Amino acid sequence: MGALSPIAIVSLISSTNTPLQGQLGLTPVPTSQETLPTYIVRIPPGAAMRDNPIHYYPDNIAIPSGVTIVWFNDDPGQPHTVTSGKFGDKASGIFFNSGIIPYTAGFQHTFDGTRSILYHCEIHPWRIGVVSVSNAYVRGHSFVLASGTGQILNLTKDHRTLLDIKPITISSEKTTPITYNIDIIQKNGDVRT
Repeated sequence: MGALSPIAIVSLISSTNTPLQGQLGLTPVPTSQETLPTYIVRIPPGAAMRDNPIHYYPDNIAIPSGVTIVWFNDDPGQPHTVTSGKFGDKASGIFFNSGIIPYTAGFQHTFDGTRSILYHCEIHPWRIGVVSVSNAYVRGHSFVLASGTGQILNLTKDHRTLLDIKPITISSEKTTPITYNIDIIQKNGDVRT
């Protein structure tokens, strides 16, 4: 699948019963003591082991500028860090550095601008992840869409892409969820939903 255009056919269906969450399918579900950020990355059990296939989940994400990510350490008995840059580089930690994150604790950072940032764990340097950030957006008739991937929505480059859709023709409270039906149309005309 090639690069996709973020211009999507969007219809709004209002819903007032669904609680807002930054990401669906969280396991475990954040407790009331945890910060509910825009996006959550988990450090899963076993992340300290070099041969574990998952060290950060998800490990390669694209987000719009202004998004806050929180990393939660769900690895029992293992401290971890979330440190920007490559392990051992002079610029390591320049964008963000969590310090030690004990089990059940978290670290959050709000991203701005347009850049791709590699990050790692100082204690377990083979653990790496990537956050791609973009302040680009597309304005439709009734919404503004930012994806973190820039003007082209490329679903093959980033494992996870956060779509930030802001309505401009209706007003609602920040706590009122709005459901969007989105059709993503590939350049050759194939529809992916």
